[in-house]
Amino acid sequence: MKVEPFLYKNIIKNKSENIIIELNKPKFEKIVLNLDQDYEKTNGYFTILHINNEYKLYYRGCSFNYYADPINKTYYTTETLADYEWLCLATSKDGLNFEKNNYNNFFENNIIKKDLFCHNFYPYYDTKNNKYLGISGTNIFNNGLHLFESKDGINWIYIKKILDENNILPGWSHHNHFDSHNCIDYNDKDNYYYIYFRDNKHTNRFVQFTKTTDFNEFTCSQNINIINNNNNLVLYTPGIFKYENSNYFLAIPTIMGLSYDEKNNSTLMISEDGVNFDILTRELFDNNNTNVDIDESLIISKNNVNSIVPSLDNTKMYIYTHNILEKNSYISCHSFEKNRINKIICNEHGYIETELIKLTNKIIVNYETFNEGYFNILLINSNNEVIYNSIKYDGSSYELNIDMTEQQFIKLDFYYIKFEMYNCILYSFSYNDNDNLI
Repeated sequence: MKVEPFLYKNIIKNKSENIIIELNKPKFEKIVLNLDQDYEKTNGYFTILHINNEYKLYYRGCSFNYYADPINKTYYTTETLADYEWLCLATSKDGLNFEKNNYNNFFENNIIKKDLFCHNFYPYYDTKNNKYLGISGTNIFNNGLHLFESKDGINWIYIKKILDENNILPGWSHHNHFDSHNCIDYNDKDNYYYIYFRDNKHTNRFVQFTKTTDFNEFTCSQNINIINNNNNLVLYTPGIFKYENSNYFLAIPTIMGLSYDEKNNSTLMISEDGVNFDILTRELFDNNNTNVDIDESLIISKNNVNSIVPSLDNTKMYIYTHNILEKNSYISCHSFEKNRINKIICNEHGYIETELIKLTNKIIVNYETFNEGYFNILLINSNNEVIYNSIKYDGSSYELNIDMTEQQFIKLDFYYIKFEMYNCILYSFSYNDNDNLI
């Protein structure tokens, strides 16, 4: 089933004037991990994976403090600290309570890797081949970006170098290419792996990408495009990942201000192709929604933890933030209700009509109604003929299953979907786009 979360603005072809479209804000859950050990004095580049009912939170640790000069607040460089950095792992059964265990008998604490590839190690679970992939490397220490593999996400095997300065767009000469939290994801629409990495020019950082099917041949690199980027955003990290079971890429990049201390992670973007991104909001997170006794003045900066993962009971979507302090930083968890990032609100009578969508005869709707509200669905073919009109549905559900198998003339094809609404909020819907899906 493919999820349509109504985040991509072009998906709605027509709507009535009384339709209101709003983004929800994630709700604060709790602080899930404190970074209070000596080997975590500096920490960063967090990635969370949810694999086989276990949550894995990877991050970089280092025994040095953030500041080389605390009075003038100057930072250590990658060149200074790389020899003292390591890859750490924390795990959880519920996504809310993480533990630091000894996962690798070669190292102490929850450290799983110690080498010069730990500065920007990015793990990814490849569902296509049922294995973990990792990418890491900087130009100074590794002469490029390198590929790793793992069966368990703990013990990593070096494979080969995959990218170097010859793969970067011309005009971005820098002595330390790939010094960022580069990321990787697979797009099942075109069967390519997308690798995102940052242009590392200090005055104008941005994000490039390349694609590959086999990690041997790569497309020519190109910049992503932020369609409504009126502020010329400087992207410190890409923060790009696929929205689960959908056709879309989401991005919650770390935005760089005029100084290092001005990094923030409240911009949410969406893309249909992994190349062209729309900014959905610049204020995803509330500044004061933690309900935790933390002195905000001690926070150096806030960064997003890569990816959104489902809650244990699959009713929520967890997203995490990294609050960087001078000491004892922490990770917070926030949540959306399941596939309820955006909402289509209709007071009184109204409608929305989607663009043409390839589907079979099954739709699952995520919605709620109020004040005796309801909705019904019409399927309209490319000749503008109504071929299906459902009954009226009320109540509230994350997964209302609407089965149209009794209509023999509904076959795999492209349809406009029209939702007629009365006092109703529509959040998302899921659909089959293949005859073999049930």
